[in-house]
Amino acid sequence: MNFCCLGFVALVFSVKSRDHKFANDLEGARFFARRARIINIVASVLSIVIFLVFIALAAAGVFNLPKTGQQKTFLERGK
Repeated sequence: MNFCCLGFVALVFSVKSRDHKFANDLEGARFFARRARIINIVASVLSIVIFLVFIALAAAGVFNLPKTGQQKTFLERGK
């Protein structure tokens, strides 16, 4: 689970950091590496928070999911 494709954005910044490192631009490499690290942390935290919210909502009974024993089959609905 990745929040709004932030992991892909972090990957792009990571690749830019690597390219700047190979070009001997260490300041640019540090800048892009810092951005990639921050975006990865934000994406991880948001993903965990959303997961926990869904778990809390499911535990509170917000989702109306049928129980497996009470669910009617297709043939039983037609009778």
